[in-house]
Amino acid sequence: LSSADRLKEVKAKKLCMNCLSKGHFSAACKSSACRRCQKKHNTLLHPEQEEKTATDKKSEEDASKKAVVMHGTQETLQDTEESSSVINLERKPTSCVVLSTARVIVHDVNGGQHKCRALLDAGSQSNLITQELVDRLRLKCKRRDEVISGINRSQTNVGKTVEVKIRSTNADYEVAIECLVLPAITERLPQVKINTKLICLPEGLSLADPDFHTPGTVDILIGAGLFWQLICKDYIQRPKGIPRLQPQLERFWKQEETLEKRSLTQEEIECERQFHESVKRDETGRFIVTLPKKPGVKLGDPGNQALQRLYSLKRRFRGDPALKNAYVQFMEDYETQGHMSLMGPGPDTSTKVEQSYILPHHPVIKPDSTTTKLRVVFNASAKTSLGTSLNDKLFAGPNKQKSLFCIVLRFRSHPFVITADIVAMFRQILVCEEDRDLQLILWRSDPSQPVQIFRMNTVTYGTACAPYLALSCLERLAIEELERFLKATLTVEEMKRFLEIRLKIEELKKFLKEALDNEKSEFLQAILVLLEDFYMDDVLSGASTIEGAIALRQQLSELLQRGQFQLRKWRSNDPRILEELPESNDDNSFLKIDKEGAMKTLGLLWDAQSDVLQYSVSIEENSRVTKRLVLSQIAQIYDPLGLLGPVVIIAKCIMQSLWQIKTGWDKVLPTE
Repeated sequence: LSSADRLKEVKAKKLCMNCLSKGHFSAACKSSACRRCQKKHNTLLHPEQEEKTATDKKSEEDASKKAVVMHGTQETLQDTEESSSVINLERKPTSCVVLSTARVIVHDVNGGQHKCRALLDAGSQSNLITQELVDRLRLKCKRRDEVISGINRSQTNVGKTVEVKIRSTNADYEVAIECLVLPAITERLPQVKINTKLICLPEGLSLADPDFHTPGTVDILIGAGLFWQLICKDYIQRPKGIPRLQPQLERFWKQEETLEKRSLTQEEIECERQFHESVKRDETGRFIVTLPKKPGVKLGDPGNQALQRLYSLKRRFRGDPALKNAYVQFMEDYETQGHMSLMGPGPDTSTKVEQSYILPHHPVIKPDSTTTKLRVVFNASAKTSLGTSLNDKLFAGPNKQKSLFCIVLRFRSHPFVITADIVAMFRQILVCEEDRDLQLILWRSDPSQPVQIFRMNTVTYGTACAPYLALSCLERLAIEELERFLKATLTVEEMKRFLEIRLKIEELKKFLKEALDNEKSEFLQAILVLLEDFYMDDVLSGASTIEGAIALRQQLSELLQRGQFQLRKWRSNDPRILEELPESNDDNSFLKIDKEGAMKTLGLLWDAQSDVLQYSVSIEENSRVTKRLVLSQIAQIYDPLGLLGPVVIIAKCIMQSLWQIKTGWDKVLPTE
């Protein structure tokens, strides 16, 4: 429209000539005047010049060749429209900046759902909503006079606010926000239709706004108060079957890193303090811990996402009865062993418990596992209505994992070796009663039954602090049992020295080695193995003689039993070391080597019968060979000792050549 046509429209709708709003006239308007002549009318209504000099034309042509970047926010209603007008008067821009938009679901006054378009703006301090959407939702507004300041100190008066509930279209996330009501937020975005063929988007990617390339009305603007809670921190989820490179690459890099000692952070120090001040053992020797919590982190309503996940399980069970049976059996075993207990009917009960959290859960299937084919994983990272999760509230703790390189190197140095792992290690550690409401789950074994709430009584797989708590309990077991053992043998001075270093693990190991040099003791050797040769729940150790290996196995079993931990899946390179192990048709916890052959040990294949380490690479037949697949296969090579260095370097050279030819991640590689 020409400026004259715009002026006719403004007069017909009885709008303010200056800010284009209703309810007042330009004489009483507080907004800034025309930028060109400084008179009391909007810049959009300024009369167009009939003639232009040659110099003006050339400058316009030069300006039109540049990329136009427009960033509309809630604070720039008037100025956004003005900058858009400049774009319309010039040539079509050669580039377009795509702003962050998303399709969201909003609720009307009766709870009905409506889809609308939201603009995510990290530069805005307020949330905005259009009057048209408020009318459509029939929401009740509150009177409040606000002034929005924008570019060049322009001001827009706002007289109403409204609370609106928004929900994600592809995730279990819902939140209520307060918005300022405006006639319009910005022009249609983007300003021109974008050819998506020019954008390299990964296949199968779930977009927040599938129509981001098509000009459309912006109904809501979400400001910085919520913006950073909506931005994902993790990698993009690819379709099932496509390798995820980020975790594989990180693991690949860490294999070649040299571990450096570092000081604990303040959070890690606080986590250690909470653990050592609160940890205790019951009459059976089982450990009881508190969840190490960060101060000031509040949890919102946790139930909706967990309930939706339970319903999705129900749908999945319909098409897979075998999965349902395995899942129900897993949960029944959890309850039978006392690892979870019934709280009451759900899901409303959970909202009455202060500082509670409901864990969504889902199955993870491991076909190559020798014990548990299905494991139920609990998601402590699921966000509540406040945008926080249980893992946000918990300290992860310092890394207690031992060096893989050192563990495997010591393992290969023994003539006679043994391996085993702890049965359900996390579930052998109780969580104190006060913290169990932070570990609630929704469950029912049959769809006809009501949904019930269960408390998880033990350390739960999926919480950020679980690995730290488990390894800290193993260290504490070694310390306490060593102290009990030494009280009868050490002098007062020696005991005093021990008490000074009992929580300093490296110094404690030196103390143990000195004691073993002076006097051989199978029990002290078992304590040293517990401190040195465990990687999470796996132990790889050995001895110089068969008798020593048998004694180590017996003492290690006894030591862990004192903390109610049980070892299983024993393997050895000599069958005589395992002859005394109990064997039962009902309990298959102990498996002899002649029944298993090659066994996966810490990601490596170890054949106990021939006592050799093996490596395997699995490549699907007729798979599309892409740069992504090549890098995935290289990153899967697990070689902490570097034995495959000559082979891996060739694979790295191939990857380097793929970078040089600049092929895409998912493009089929050339045959040459």
